[in-house]
Amino acid sequence: MPLKACWKYYQQLLDDQRSVIRSEDDEKAFLYGLERFPQLERVTVTPAAHGWLFTPLYETPMIRAFPYGFNYPIPRGWHYDPVDSQVAEPLPWSEATDDYKELWRGARIVLRLLSQVEKHNVSELRFDSKQLHTGLNFMIFDQPCEECNQFAAIMKRPGFQRLHLSLLTGSSGYWTGFQSGLFRQAVSLAKELTHLHLSTTFNNGSHFPMRDPPIPLKEVLPLKEWPNLSHLGLSNFSIDTSELIDILKLAPSSLRSLDLEFIEFPFDELCLTGLLERMREDLDWTERDQSLKPTVTIAMEGQRRWPGRFVKLSSDEVATFLYGSGENPLNGDSTSSPKSGYGINYDLFEAEYTRPNVNFMDLKKLGIIC
Repeated sequence: MPLKACWKYYQQLLDDQRSVIRSEDDEKAFLYGLERFPQLERVTVTPAAHGWLFTPLYETPMIRAFPYGFNYPIPRGWHYDPVDSQVAEPLPWSEATDDYKELWRGARIVLRLLSQVEKHNVSELRFDSKQLHTGLNFMIFDQPCEECNQFAAIMKRPGFQRLHLSLLTGSSGYWTGFQSGLFRQAVSLAKELTHLHLSTTFNNGSHFPMRDPPIPLKEVLPLKEWPNLSHLGLSNFSIDTSELIDILKLAPSSLRSLDLEFIEFPFDELCLTGLLERMREDLDWTERDQSLKPTVTIAMEGQRRWPGRFVKLSSDEVATFLYGSGENPLNGDSTSSPKSGYGINYDLFEAEYTRPNVNFMDLKKLGIIC
């Protein structure tokens, strides 16, 4: 498709988008669907719908209608730095302008309608950054505001069970948005919660480990309020090993899976290696019946950092060490990659991209690269 034709088509898309926003047709459409699909259970809001060029994450009707070869700037919602791919620092929500808040237009519409519309059965809410260096501005939990109240109202709804929440926390470990206690108060209202996945932007986009204070897990996760919790996921967290162990001891016996993604240990030399050893020694998981032992998966950034790409240790690879006599798959103080031969490389935006975690020479021998 010629560049001039791409530009003309792109300009028409922008005009259509501006028209939709002016008329608030996007909010009206969501309300229409919410009222007419009583069996709707999951709502997902993401800035990554377009994926990468020619590989969209979601093939929406609009994206499917794009002409073949349409080359365009990939749009990213929320507060995002598209030039340097660095983490944007969140602004205080109480001081933010309407234009700034409009960066989260879709998220705010969803919060407002899910909290105000009485007759719906949405039990799962996902604000999912898909590993892009962004998320909901967590400063909405710094002081009382409409968005914080709406979030709390959704958590309190009968039947609400699953929350996936990506938060824009900035790149350093100043956890201002959690210090007020409003976040903990809100999520503690979800008494029927079974699945929780939280991610931050701590250290996201940085090539160097951070030495800021770890996130105060006990002030964020009211595990005693979730007696039916079966899945816990933490992504891009700065963690103190002892505090995480204490949190896992508090987890209900219903916990069946734990996902740890891109975890940093600013003051623990053994990092993930030491964490697995502590989990094997300090938790009672090894003593449980096989069907009751939580599965543990670990995702790491790998040697070549790129949004959406990661190395993941399977639950079997972790379980061999955690519950058996196998080798620890993690490598000393490294939080970027497991030992060679352990884990698989994946790409969130390219489903066919899978390759073993081995060096370039082995990849050539396997015929994966030339």
